[in-house]
Amino acid sequence: MFLKLKNIKPQHFFLFVAISFFLLLNIVTPPLQAPDEFNHFYKAYQIAGGQFLPNKVDNRLGGEIPNSINKFVFSFDNAATEKRLTLSKQDVFNGFHITYTQDTARFKDFPNTSYYSPISYLPQAISIFITKQFTCSVATMYYAARLFAFLLWLICMFFVIKTVPVYKWLVTFICLLPMNIYITNSFSADTVSNILSFLFIALILKHTFSETPFRVKDLIPLLIIISLLALAKVVYAALVLSFLIIPFTKFKSKSFYFSSIGILFFVAFIVSYYWSSVVMSHYTPYVDYNPEHRDWICLTHNSNYYEQKAYILSNGTYFLKVIYHSLFNHPNTYLDGYIGVFGNSDIPLPNLLLWTSYAVLIFIALFEKNNFSFTLQQKLILVVASFAAFVLLLLSQHLTWDAVGEGVVDVVQGRYLIPLFPFVFFAMGGFKLKATINYVYIIFLLLFVLYGFSLDRIRHRYFVGDCIKETTFTCDAETTNPEGQFITSNANIFLPGGNMRTDSISHSGNFSLLLSEQAPYGFTYKFNDLHAGDLLEISLWQKGPAAVLVIASDGNACEKIYFSANTVFYYDAKGWGRLYNKFLMTQKCKNVKLAFYAWNPGKEKIYVDDLKFSIKRFKQ
Repeated sequence: MFLKLKNIKPQHFFLFVAISFFLLLNIVTPPLQAPDEFNHFYKAYQIAGGQFLPNKVDNRLGGEIPNSINKFVFSFDNAATEKRLTLSKQDVFNGFHITYTQDTARFKDFPNTSYYSPISYLPQAISIFITKQFTCSVATMYYAARLFAFLLWLICMFFVIKTVPVYKWLVTFICLLPMNIYITNSFSADTVSNILSFLFIALILKHTFSETPFRVKDLIPLLIIISLLALAKVVYAALVLSFLIIPFTKFKSKSFYFSSIGILFFVAFIVSYYWSSVVMSHYTPYVDYNPEHRDWICLTHNSNYYEQKAYILSNGTYFLKVIYHSLFNHPNTYLDGYIGVFGNSDIPLPNLLLWTSYAVLIFIALFEKNNFSFTLQQKLILVVASFAAFVLLLLSQHLTWDAVGEGVVDVVQGRYLIPLFPFVFFAMGGFKLKATINYVYIIFLLLFVLYGFSLDRIRHRYFVGDCIKETTFTCDAETTNPEGQFITSNANIFLPGGNMRTDSISHSGNFSLLLSEQAPYGFTYKFNDLHAGDLLEISLWQKGPAAVLVIASDGNACEKIYFSANTVFYYDAKGWGRLYNKFLMTQKCKNVKLAFYAWNPGKEKIYVDDLKFSIKRFKQ
């Protein structure tokens, strides 16, 4: 097979490799493990239901999400947001047993994706709309949408590689980088913006080196793409500057040349301005967000768009300094992520492999043989277009996510640069080698190594982990010992409160634990010998007003510890809600005494049942 690659066309090589690695990535990557993917899933579902604009209710941004979807998201959300947590294959298979129904819905907060345009989720939303019409599982709905988006990306990238008249192997390699396929294999708004950006690039290059003149009918696809791109992710509208590399001689007249430029720029500006004005009418900073729901939902405490904007405008060269610091303070943040940093940016590749990838990218960019070449002026335009989009990216991030006056953009993820770096690499080219190089072998070997490491690290992160010791037990409130304590699944652990159990209602079996105003605490478990880095996980089912899951110290060692959670993640068919709390021990204490308990802070009765408790210790 390796020898047969010699004469393969770039677009056919792309199809073979992209499909192969897409299938392998699906095997080792559980659902919802791309950055903020569960929020992207919620937004795509919302759009599939006809809700296109941000939904603002009671100073909250989000939407009504059915319990069936919340149940599916629950396990994978926890794993995505805590890098120590792993999943089992059964967790993935269980998603196919959760039938999608438009049952009782709850308002879920997803402010970071609420502002996105429907264009950003068009393939996923179409797929969800179709699968909603049938009786299927939530996992089927999820994977069908992921597959549909990938197939659309696959077809469009095939067209891009086939269309570009220069740097076909470079473009092929860029499209096949692990980060590109990983993001495409997820619910991400980046998939559509990447597709549109690459289509725009391909058409610009085609017209730049085409022997036929540029006509009115050639302008229409560019207008459509740049309009959609401005809606999908406004910062990439700056790529419209690349239109200037098309030689003036391709146009039948000066008026047609300047009018084409004017129309493209005008459309890009108007569409960007329109959508920005729409979403900003719904913008809600942390300080104004509903206090009961604003934590742990992708909002930065000290960020404020309006205050940041005023600070930038009133402080002269401040934003120039922001650009400088964002470029040079921590470049690895975005350079590594362009090649491949997976999960919630917590699964990196080895540095040697990352820099080898850049070396190969630059080598191909410098020496790939082309029938056409860019002039110095065209190279400069490409770099300016790429840098202009990068500056807009920094500005949007700084306005929305960074503390006012912070002076640097904290996080520029490498995936944001996928539409921008091709121009930078194009501008490097033009050098010639006497030797004839078949780039397919270099690319194939490097991709084989890249994906070998990527698949192994993703598999280890999600299905192996670094847990070296686990203490766990369950309690279903069904049996007690002679001392009136609950018997648990661990023969050495008993919980007080057996006298508060009741047979009037239960989640499973015949009994549950009643928490009342007279006896508000239950399922109390005291323990010690907790080390820094240990992770506690507690879940139980409850009916009635939300109980509180509490982890607290006695205050005699280190700093006082008190951590509580009362969020009901989803409800079952009988109206029981799933409560969950996790706590990471960060203090280096000796013999700290801790206790867990379920607490009823109100006057109404709360019933709790089916407690699960675990303490996990990891490799340091």
